[in-house]
Order: sequence, then C-alpha cells, then structure tokens
Amino acid sequence: MADDDLAQVVDVVSTAVVPVNADSFLLESAPVDDVVQAMETHHELCRSLLTRDDYQSVGSKQFIKKSGWRKLAVAYGVSCEMLSQEIDRDDGLICRAQVVVRATAPNGRFNDGIGVCSAEERGFSKPEHDIPATAFTRAQNRACSDLFGLGEVSAEEIGSEGAWSDGPSHATIGGARVPTPPAKPPAPSTDATKAQVKYLLDLCVKANLSAEQLASDRYRLPVDRLNKVQIGALISALKDGTA
Repeated sequence: MADDDLAQVVDVVSTAVVPVNADSFLLESAPVDDVVQAMETHHELCRSLLTRDDYQSVGSKQFIKKSGWRKLAVAYGVSCEMLSQEIDRDDGLICRAQVVVRATAPNGRFNDGIGVCSAEERGFSKPEHDIPATAFTRAQNRACSDLFGLGEVSAEEIGSEGAWSDGPSHATIGGARVPTPPAKPPAPSTDATKAQVKYLLDLCVKANLSAEQLASDRYRLPVDRLNKVQIGALISALKDGTA
C-alpha cells in the first residue's frame, strides 16, 4: 500500500463517529419524581410500621433488628431463600458458618446477601445451632436491606456488644427519623464468680482432668471467659461423672 493511501485510511479512521449504545448507560427505572415519592413512602412506612422494639442502640446509633427486617419484608411481599451454606468444623464442632440468602420482590427484582458467623465472636451456648442461625439471620437481613435500597447494617451484624443507651432525641434509619428507644437498665451480670471458678478447678483436680481442656472441648473458650451458666454446666457434668 502506498504512503498516500495509508494516510487516507488513517484519516478516515481517526475522524469516524462511532455511535454509543444507549443500553450502556445506567438509567433510572422510573421518572425521578416517582422514585423520590417511593423513597418518601418507604421512610413513612418505617416510621409507621417499626416500633422501638425493632431497633437496637449501639452508642448513639440505631440499627434495625431481625424483627424489623421481617416486618418490612412482609409489607413489601418479599420472599427469601437460602442459596448456599458452608459449615467449617474444628474437632467435630462447628466453628464458622457462611450463608448466602436471596431476597426476591414480587416484581422479580432480587438481591443476594452474605452472612458469616464465627465461634470466635463470643461464647455460644449452643454453637451447633447458634452459629449457622446467626449467619442465616445476617444474610437475610443484608439481602432485604440491599433490596430495599437502604444498605443499612442490621443489629445482628453489629453483634451483641452494643447496649441500649440514651442517644439523641431522634435517629435516622434509611433516611427516616425514628424515636430513640428509652434507656434500659443493664442486664444482670452473667460473669462467673471467683467461687464458681475455684469450685470448678477443685473438682477438676479431684477428677484428674484439665479445666482448660474441658472448657475448650465444650465451648471453645478458656476458663476465664466462661460465664456463670457455662461454668455451672461444667460443674454439673463433673459432679454427675459425665464430663
């Protein structure tokens, strides 16, 4: 090809107008006014449907609990199904669970949520049930939250460390102003007493058993992190000869 011909080809290629496919743009699914009205309706629904018992305070923030997400799912006709569940075990005991849940709206729109729970988070009294159930709840809450377009973190994702407390006069959940729940009295302490721990250690010495090993086998926790119920269960097992 001659140099003059090549120059013409290059000139044509460089000046050609390439049409853009409109499908490549992310467009609103409805008129803007309708979308705004739908969001305002959702916020009003939150204010009217959810009560203070459907929120948990962590510091000065409010998080919707499982009961709140279920109410919203029923209100919108959303159905949920578990797509997958992965269970990890250590020495035969469940130590971690991961669950994927799909939330589907009546119009066919859906969103998948992932929930994970580990035995390292806290001492579960019934890990075989509690760990997978907590992972499922978190996945379901997340799927519903994202489907509603909120992206809110649920109370179950925060964990059990948060306590009810006095906060601002109002909090914002998904853009909706909701009353802050009144402060609740602190729950009775569940910490094991020194007398309980000493009694457990004495029984283990008499039975020629390791208290730390017993605690690890049953609860995957060291003795100093067991609560009074767990310590009591070990004491009962030692006295009954079933430890």
